[in-house]
Amino acid sequence: MSQNSDLNNDLPVHLRVRPAPLKEYLTDKVAHPSHYTFGKYEVIDVIEDWKLDYHLGSAVAYIARSDKKHGTVDGEIEDLKKAIWYLQRKVEKLEGKR
Repeated sequence: MSQNSDLNNDLPVHLRVRPAPLKEYLTDKVAHPSHYTFGKYEVIDVIEDWKLDYHLGSAVAYIARSDKKHGTVDGEIEDLKKAIWYLQRKVEKLEGKR
């Protein structure tokens, strides 16, 4: 048992730290973040349904969240520039195949 666990157990029950269950954390923060779960469709579902590759999927994700994650004009611009960057990389890959 770790030293922190021992310290926690020495506290009265009402003061003990109870970490959130991993499943709850993954569901809320990682698996379904609010900046991707708005509207009728979740962004990951669209990307997978459309079978988009990494570059196009990333661009769609950045476009979709651009005005939601940061809540600022600067944040929106940054996400849109990231989307453009991924699209440019995709174009360069395709041009290299000519």
